This record gives sequence, structure tokens and C-alpha cells, in this order.
Amino acid sequence: MIQIDDEVDAAYIELQHIGEGQASQQIVVDDPRLAGDVVLDLDQNGRLLGIEFIGYRSLLSGGEETEQ
Repeated sequence: MIQIDDEVDAAYIELQHIGEGQASQQIVVDDPRLAGDVVLDLDQNGRLLGIEFIGYRSLLSGGEETEQ
């Protein structure tokens, strides 16, 4: 499932159902080529549960200004 929150310019792709407290680890993808933040949500066994895109409009446009 994909959730988009235009108000805070974030998007989330849920790859597996995430129960309360199940996402126990987060990995921030640190790459200067990205125009926003990408965060991987993992469970305690290291399984990827979802991916969050903060500043997704900039990520989609490669950092170019987009109209809202």
C-alpha cells in the first residue's frame, strides 16, 4: 500500500503489514545525490517492512522545483 501525505510532503510504501511497535529499526539512506530523505523501516529480524520518502516531491523531480 502507498500512502501520500501532501501536507507534510511525505510518502510511505508499506511492503508488509506493520503492527504496533513492529518497526523496531530504521535506516536512513544517506546519499548526497538524493533531494530528500529515504528511511527504511525494519522489524527486529531485519525484514524490510516499509519505505518512507520525506520530501518526496523533490525526490521525484530530482531536486528541481515543482508546483504544488
